Amino acid sequence: MHNRRSRLSREIDLKRALMDMVRNAVPILLAAIIGAMLGALVYIRAARPVFSATTSIYVMTGSAGRKTAVGNDSLEAGALLTKDYEEIIKSRDVMEQVISDLDLNMDEAGLQSMITVTVPQDTRLIYISARASDPYLAADIANEVRLAATMEIRKITSIRSIRVVSSAEIPKAPSGMNLKKCAVYGGAAGLLIAVVAVFAISVMNDTIRTSEDVEKYLGAGTLCQIPEFPERRTRMKAERPHGGRA
Repeated sequence: MHNRRSRLSREIDLKRALMDMVRNAVPILLAAIIGAMLGALVYIRAARPVFSATTSIYVMTGSAGRKTAVGNDSLEAGALLTKDYEEIIKSRDVMEQVISDLDLNMDEAGLQSMITVTVPQDTRLIYISARASDPYLAADIANEVRLAATMEIRKITSIRSIRVVSSAEIPKAPSGMNLKKCAVYGGAAGLLIAVVAVFAISVMNDTIRTSEDVEKYLGAGTLCQIPEFPERRTRMKAERPHGGRA
């Protein structure tokens, strides 16, 4: 009997919470709109657009002038060298060369933080990406890192055959977060906060509203209910003398 009453209480709580959410649909919607506006405002005021440009090279294993068949052993050998290539590409000599060639106003660590090297599994392709607030600068850095890294790889290793698969092009749109995404995330956050707040208030509110609430909180049944007449109460209040009491 107790389990049945507890189960009934939970069902009534959930039903009340859902009804409260429906009654507060307008405030919840307003919270979502305000959240979207705040997200867009934060992006406009604080966030800076970041552009990403990517170039790629293909590194052939084997000595100069000798073609190497593409097989499992060859791919495994190339995979073992990919970490070395990544270290060479982001090495101090390559970074200093790029800073000098492009006359960049930054240090080696600053440039390294803008560079990402990606090597897909079981391939000899190496992708070099550069991020910057200026799309032209992002493309220039990616291409210049590719040139400097190619010379450094040839100088340090026995690799001579390095082909350019694609050059970095000027990005037309920023990558990562943008105004639309910030507005969507802000709206979703505002909606979630409003729903959680309404649900929490509804669950914590133990005000007796219905006969079911009497049984739930007081453990007693109801014999009858007295209907409420709002218009009668309003009329009695209007007929009451000023300063008098009912």
